[in-house]
Amino acid sequence: MHNILFKHAAKAISEMDFVEFQEKFEFAFPKELRKLLLQFNGGYPNKAKYWIDGKEMTLDFILPLKYGDMTIEEVKSDLNLEGLLLDYLPFGIDPGGGYFCLKVQGENVGAVYKWSHDYDGSFLYLEKSLVNFLKKLV
Repeated sequence: MHNILFKHAAKAISEMDFVEFQEKFEFAFPKELRKLLLQFNGGYPNKAKYWIDGKEMTLDFILPLKYGDMTIEEVKSDLNLEGLLLDYLPFGIDPGGGYFCLKVQGENVGAVYKWSHDYDGSFLYLEKSLVNFLKKLV
């Protein structure tokens, strides 16, 4: 996907894993992210830098859906318990522990946002889609 490769991906997943996830969290899993995770179930991207308004961000790691030390399912469950990211799906993490997320409910479904404690719990809009976000990584 967009000439991005991932090192140290987790064990491969299947469509059934997405069905189970959707039943647990009650929303449709984003198609773009599903395609990426079926190819590479998480890992470290070879292109990781993203720029917005002259500020550099780093996508350190794409979270696997399952089968790893830190998975999308675990992060989503933990953050939902805290009342955070209810309308968002974390898919990546930066070196400081902030999350790259897809909007999965409400307005701008499919858009990419950045969430971090540095933003006082608010979200920074990055791109209208995961594909656009991945295209801009260098």
